[in-house]
Amino acid sequence: NYKPKIDIDPEWEMVELGKHCKIRGGNAFKSDDYVSEGVMLIRMGNVKQMFFDINNSPSHLPYEYLASNPNYVVSKGDLLISMTGTIGKEDYGNVCQIDIEEQFLLNQRVGKFEIYTDELLREYIYYVANSDNFRKQLFANSSGGVRQSNISNKGIESIIISLPPREVQHQIVAQIEKEQE
Repeated sequence: NYKPKIDIDPEWEMVELGKHCKIRGGNAFKSDDYVSEGVMLIRMGNVKQMFFDINNSPSHLPYEYLASNPNYVVSKGDLLISMTGTIGKEDYGNVCQIDIEEQFLLNQRVGKFEIYTDELLREYIYYVANSDNFRKQLFANSSGGVRQSNISNKGIESIIISLPPREVQHQIVAQIEKEQE
């Protein structure tokens, strides 16, 4: 399983992710509303590490739900994170990017990265969020019961990331993409 390694320059600013990016949680859509054909609902099982698995147990809601739930619509390019898993298994905190030209709805316990500053590149945070350092902080910020572990929106937003200048972020992304060829 490929994990990006980002060498951190001590000159770079270290910031909480939430300073530049909000995590928007999905909605608890009712399973009674599921239909055989419609808009696909993205659930935790669709969010794999660095892979959007559209074929894993797809569930659908009526197309009208796109208009009535605009805060939960996701589309190509959006970054998602799974927010619940099994205690001790580290089977959550998976981050993927939607790579299909389609609109989807976001289910509960799946978060969407919403970047609100120009200082953070989407492609850069995608690789940072898949790095060992980010995942270690994520699991340390998690809470849970007997079997289930959860990370909150705030728990993700409080993760400390390195924030190089945009030009350097572009270079890091290019280098990682070259390594994956």
